[in-house]
Amino acid sequence: MSGYSGQRRHDLRIGPQPKYVDPERSPLNRTLLEPPFPAVMKAIATKRRAKRETQRAMKSNSAIATAGIITFGSQAAQMFEALSEEDQDRAFRLLARAIAMRLRTSLHGLVVHRDEATIYAHFTLSSHNRNGVPLSKSTRPAVLSGLQDLTAQVMQRFCPEIERGNRYGDRLAAGADWSDTIHKSVHKLHRELPLALAAKQAQLDALAADEETARARVAEMEERVAKLTQKTDLTTREVKRLATYQKRLEDRNAELEQVLSASQAAQIEAERLGALAAESRAREEAKTAEAIAKSAAMATAMSALTEEVAAETLHRTPAGKITAKSPERLKPAHPEIVPAVQAAVSLVEHSRQKRRDAEAAACAIHEERKALAEEREAIAREWSALRKMRAALDAALSRVRAWLGRPDLPAEARVEGEDMLRDVTRNLPPPEDDNDEPGM
Repeated sequence: MSGYSGQRRHDLRIGPQPKYVDPERSPLNRTLLEPPFPAVMKAIATKRRAKRETQRAMKSNSAIATAGIITFGSQAAQMFEALSEEDQDRAFRLLARAIAMRLRTSLHGLVVHRDEATIYAHFTLSSHNRNGVPLSKSTRPAVLSGLQDLTAQVMQRFCPEIERGNRYGDRLAAGADWSDTIHKSVHKLHRELPLALAAKQAQLDALAADEETARARVAEMEERVAKLTQKTDLTTREVKRLATYQKRLEDRNAELEQVLSASQAAQIEAERLGALAAESRAREEAKTAEAIAKSAAMATAMSALTEEVAAETLHRTPAGKITAKSPERLKPAHPEIVPAVQAAVSLVEHSRQKRRDAEAAACAIHEERKALAEEREAIAREWSALRKMRAALDAALSRVRAWLGRPDLPAEARVEGEDMLRDVTRNLPPPEDDNDEPGM
């Protein structure tokens, strides 16, 4: 009874709870079916046990309830937590009842916990099936494997993406290494280990209570045996009673030994899980520290890369190798920064090409302007010579006109001279201003 009592207090969060429970989230827990008091479960177990013939009465420390837990893998938990609370509760109820029916027993408790690492549910079944057989004898490994199949079938009605995990035997037959069937990824361990540790701690708490009860029962029987063995003369009834007490003491020592053995095994497993959890945390912390360091290195490298781009100190050799002015500031961020460096080199090369194109264009314009200036100077020189020639021509024509105006010039010579003057001046342009320049 003590084992069930401890489990019930744990399920309902009565009294002190393990450290892994977050008391601030405990109000989020949901009791879908409150587990009965131990006396009620004992009465149900006693009534069912009486349905079959037994040689001995039910022991006071016999199991009166079977506790179960509905948990999820990391991905399945995320899918399930996305459901509404109503759908979650429907799924838990449906699965717990289906398990009870499969085991031919009855469901008496169902509590949803939200105050630990992930959502899960505890359920309580009667320790005996409806034929009076203890579940510890009727649930063989094949039956438990079938319950996993049943769990997947029920949960898929609410989360179609949830799949039943592969059995160890099936995975080994398919060629998987044994280590692959028992070792999980760091991410999965980080999510599932708190739940496994919680379940193991609850088992240890229950076993501790069982151990205390067993020791008390052994001490009680040792005291009775000691009282009878100290007597020198024993009646026939006392001899029989001593034999009974000694047999009970032997049984109780065996029970205590079983509890101690189970407690030791649970403690070893808890320590193993704790070591795995510590190792997982250490790896996660190392990864976080590495990510922080990498982020800082990336920030420094990007700042250096920005400076390299601004100064155009990035180059690409004919062989395609990238060089920089301060490569030591870029290397700590390798290889993540490689795409950014390649893009930066392309940007710098494009900038250099644009500048070369602009310089070439400016040079061409300068040469054109220089040639044009030289051409203008040559035209100016020719125009100056033309002006001088025109001035000389105009002076000569003036002298011819003056000669034609002489009174002693024969008329025939004057007419002929005037015709010649008209022929000369007919195709001459009008005289221009000395400041006029030829148009370009």
